[in-house]
Amino acid sequence: MRNQKGYTLIELLATVMILAIIAAIAVIGIGRVIEKSKEQAFAADALALKSAAALYVKDQWARTGAAPENISYALLYEEGMLEPIQDPFTGKLLSPSNESYAVANGDKIVAVCLRGQTKALCSHKKGDRVIEGPVPIAELKAENVKNK
Repeated sequence: MRNQKGYTLIELLATVMILAIIAAIAVIGIGRVIEKSKEQAFAADALALKSAAALYVKDQWARTGAAPENISYALLYEEGMLEPIQDPFTGKLLSPSNESYAVANGDKIVAVCLRGQTKALCSHKKGDRVIEGPVPIAELKAENVKNK
């Protein structure tokens, strides 16, 4: 027999299987990274709602000496304080509504509730309990984004 160079079919199959396993692990890992980045973007949208509400409250205090306790996304949009928010999970713009809002205490924003098309940031954990309702500013974190 001649001295043949090359790989056997078994060696090639083993190599392909190892690469397939590595690719599957990478896809799972990348999928979780993408989901986490969308949750972080949603939390950032909630912070944008908070910032716009803070500007609105300060403006109202300067003009009238009072401000509403609940400042809705619809109100902020109508007043030109906030552009439409793009839902990072669906890619669609959220319709301005009263479902998403910020809560003011005097001239400070203390909590936010943001509802997207598939997710919401309107509850948070306190110890072992889950508290429904607007999320305090300190708790506006990606891990508090939940399915609707």
